[in-house]
Order: sequence, then C-alpha cells, then structure tokens
Amino acid sequence: MPIVWGVPIGLFSIINKGYHKVEVSADEVFPVNVAFRTGVRKFYTILTAGFKPEKSLEASDTSVWTFGYGIGSSHKLTRGWYLDFDLTSQHVNKGGFTNALSLLNKAYLGFDFQLAKKFSLATGVTFNTYLTRNAFTQYPKLFTYYTPTDHSIKIKNNNLSMWVGARVGLRFL
Repeated sequence: MPIVWGVPIGLFSIINKGYHKVEVSADEVFPVNVAFRTGVRKFYTILTAGFKPEKSLEASDTSVWTFGYGIGSSHKLTRGWYLDFDLTSQHVNKGGFTNALSLLNKAYLGFDFQLAKKFSLATGVTFNTYLTRNAFTQYPKLFTYYTPTDHSIKIKNNNLSMWVGARVGLRFL
C-alpha cells in the first residue's frame, strides 16, 4: 500500500499528484533560467540550468552557462499566494565545462502568485555567494547588464563574492 502522507526526502522526489513545476526565469546573472521542481509543496527538489549568451573577439564561444541542484519549500499565505524559500547550488561554466571551483549558491525568498490553475508568476530576492579559486584566471564575467554592489573576501586560496539579487519567472504544469 502506498504512503499517502508525510514529506518525501530524497535526491529527486516524484510524487503522484505532488508538486511539479517548470519555471522559466531571469535574474541578475543569467537572463535565461529553467528549473524543474518536484516533490510536495512543503519540501521539493530543484534541478536548474541557466544560460547567458556572450561572444568575444578573442574566443569563438564565451557563453556562460550553469547547472545545479537545490531544495525548497512553499507555504500558502492566502488564496492564490504562496511564500517560497529555496536553496540552490550551481556550477558556473564559460564556453565548455570549467574544470575549477566555480560555485554559485543562492538563497531565494519570494512570492508565487497563481494566475491560472496551472500557471503562476514568481518573484523574489536572492542572497548569492560565488566561490572561486585564486589560482584559476579563466572565470566568466558574471554581470553584463547590471552589476550589484558586492562584498568580496579571500579565504585561504579562494575568493568569495556575496551580493543581493532578484529573480522573476513564470511557472507552469
């Protein structure tokens, strides 16, 4: 007999009649992001990817792209309004795969407003950290359109940049 109550905890949770959302969004680093959330509203897992097309005179492809994983929770506030909290970690690449520490971590707090039965608008703020190695010099430029005020510190052989950003997106399914 299947379990019909509780919160699933696993690397990837697909629940019959659970919470399944595809999100297309933009933030201050990546103008194109796609995320898949699955589980239940109280606890879901997130697979995410992002892309920022860029070309330079020196290289044929300097596009910046990312992939990552996260967890989240969504709580109903009122009819059609939800409060979301997500934590994600993403590897950031330039051109091909960047074989160095290039870790973008995000804490997201935002609202999800149900526009229709299977369609919603999500927007909120993010607290971001970007962790890189001092010795590697081929990291991508993260900000093209807008450069937020960031705070950078050096920890042994690593650089840590922190800033506040925002995300807006559409969710469906």
